[in-house]
Amino acid sequence: MSEKSEQIADAIIHTLGRGVTGFAGRGMYFKRERETLFCVVKNRQLPALKKLVKQMDNKAFLIVTSAHQVLGEGFGAFDKEL
Repeated sequence: MSEKSEQIADAIIHTLGRGVTGFAGRGMYFKRERETLFCVVKNRQLPALKKLVKQMDNKAFLIVTSAHQVLGEGFGAFDKEL
């Protein structure tokens, strides 16, 4: 979460070439409305993503987690059986 979510999303799209989805969110600690961004990157892009977010908003809240599988454009193909 960040107060600079639009700028961060634009940078991810144009710098890393990854899509970003924005969700309306509300930080419950300070009760502020904020955009929550969701983005899937390849492991090799993670250092660049962290650097980008830190440079744009060093107070941003960033969660990094592993995905078991990612399917869709830019990642794995859906099985033909589906």
